[in-house]
Amino acid sequence: MSAQVRFERNDRQARNWRPINQRQRQLDNRIDRGIRSGALDRREALRLRAEFSEIASLEQRYRRNGLSYVERRDLDRRFDRLDARLEASLSDWDRRRRG
Repeated sequence: MSAQVRFERNDRQARNWRPINQRQRQLDNRIDRGIRSGALDRREALRLRAEFSEIASLEQRYRRNGLSYVERRDLDRRFDRLDARLEASLSDWDRRRRG
């Protein structure tokens, strides 16, 4: 792959990338809303908050030497997985209410 193609792909990915702080705020707010609405029970919320804290701690360690592209991708993947678990926990509320 040419350097130009690689640069263009990395540039496009950088433009689509949401800042980590923004993702943290969004996930934190969604967890809060889930707790307030009753969609998340205490155990689910604690588990999600613990995972959230682990990612935040990892981010701090990464940032000590500057956040590299690989580290940023790792954090993105971890946030994606947390987001998917949060979404699953929020949607299982429907099954709890019907049951």
